[in-house]
This record gives sequence, C-alpha cells and structure tokens, in this order.
Amino acid sequence: MKIADRLDHRLHAVTFIGASSRYRLPAATHYIELDLRRNPPLVSFSKYLRAAVTVKVITESNIGRIVEIDAPDGAALVDLCDEHNAPIPFNCRSASCGTCRIHVLEGADELLPPAEDELDLLDVFNLKPPLVRLTCQAKLRPGAVRVHIKAFQEE
Repeated sequence: MKIADRLDHRLHAVTFIGASSRYRLPAATHYIELDLRRNPPLVSFSKYLRAAVTVKVITESNIGRIVEIDAPDGAALVDLCDEHNAPIPFNCRSASCGTCRIHVLEGADELLPPAEDELDLLDVFNLKPPLVRLTCQAKLRPGAVRVHIKAFQEE
C-alpha cells in the first residue's frame, strides 16, 4: 500500500500477485500490478481498467430499520441479508416456507426473473412478481444499480 501512496494521485487500484493468489483493491481508471513471484518483482501499469461494479441494496424492516449494502454484481439477496444482518426474515432458503417474502420498492427490473419454484410458492400466497419476491431466490441482475426491498407485511 505504501507503494501506491507514493504514486500518482490518479492511481485507483493496486493488484498484488502473491505465490498463490491475486489481490485487487477497487478499480477505477488506473492501476498498478506487482507480481511478487518474480525476482525482481514485475511492475506493470495500466489505464482504463473497468470500474468494479457494486450495487446499492437497501433493506428495510416493517418497523423502519434500514440497512444499506454495497453488493457485488450478481449477488443473491439472501446471502447479502445474512452477511450484513439485514432486517429481512428468512428460514428455509429453498422456496418452501415463504418467510422471506419481500416488497420490492425500487429496482424490480434489477433482479433476475423468478424461477419456477419461486413462482409456485408466491402463487400459494396469491402474490405475483415483480413487486413481491422471495429473498431466498432473488438475485441481482448483472449491471444492476439500486434495489430497495422491505420485509413483507400481511395486509
């Protein structure tokens, strides 16, 4: 990291290639790559690296508790909610109980279309996508930007 601090202020990412893995910090337009497996280390510079894609996922409970998550492209909502202690209840993780029903307040088109299992269970509750989904089945569409979901409340 100290190497990056001494480089041009336009540097936005550094990749370190170790003996068995590669580490990259979030990227923007410039980056430096250090291959530490070589002696002396190989240093290469690049411009116009594609920006790391993150999606803003906003989760909301029935009582107004909000958790905002910067999610990776294509992530599963249930994993995000679990990892970030989001206020969305879930139980089975397999589209069999309906505990994880959510209202999609914003960004319904940012989710992949529901699979047959999800459609079948929503039909049991007489609900239809895209504004109601199951957290355990919904995944972010590649290139998604923003999704706002709220825990389902019977009306």
